[in-house]
Amino acid sequence: MKKILCCLMLVLFASSAWAIDIDFDTEEQEPVRLGIMNFTSKVYNVPDGMAAGISEFFATVLYKADNIKLFERSRLADIASELKLGMSGLVDPTSAAAIGKIAGLQYILLGSITNLSHGASGGVVPVPFVAFAVNTQKAKAELDVRVIDVETSEIVFAGRETGESSKSSTGLFTSWFGVSDVGFDGIEADAILNATVKLAPAIQKAITGRDTLTSQLQKELKKASKSSKTSSKTKSTSKKSKK
Repeated sequence: MKKILCCLMLVLFASSAWAIDIDFDTEEQEPVRLGIMNFTSKVYNVPDGMAAGISEFFATVLYKADNIKLFERSRLADIASELKLGMSGLVDPTSAAAIGKIAGLQYILLGSITNLSHGASGGVVPVPFVAFAVNTQKAKAELDVRVIDVETSEIVFAGRETGESSKSSTGLFTSWFGVSDVGFDGIEADAILNATVKLAPAIQKAITGRDTLTSQLQKELKKASKSSKTSSKTKSTSKKSKK
């Protein structure tokens, strides 16, 4: 009888311990508090003012991570101003950590654009007063990022990625102006966003221990691609029906 009671007690103890472990494992993790400084430019063809906008790319993508809480950049800028420090990635890790501590952050993201190039290839078929052209446009952007631990001022993540984008387009050029309806700005933005999407999951994993962005972004990109193809088919069908 004593043996049976002992066995029952052991089973109950093991069950309660297992239940406690489950409670710990399923406990929700508090979102990591992250601030993003303005990106800087290390290339001649991108002004710092334009490079600062890249921060918005990262804010848009990282906002999708449910375990990251982003600090409002305007408030971060106010704190930097009070400390007489800039909001740019030229701020050293110690200064960035000082800004982060006042803001109550755990991590600060610094970054820069180190390369941006674009080009086009194709031919033009001359027609009286109008030229019909087929162009293939390509752009390449390289981004360099670092994540600073606010408590220690240490770099907990450093990464560099290259994003590429290309777009084949057909359009009408006026023979005397030779101006294309499609500019390079959109292609460059796509290349920068491509590099951002590559870096964001690695940043998330470095500061939270989990990467949920990769699968989420892949689904969204597939959905966007499908929507784009459907839109193109609709336009093509519409043109044929008008003929």
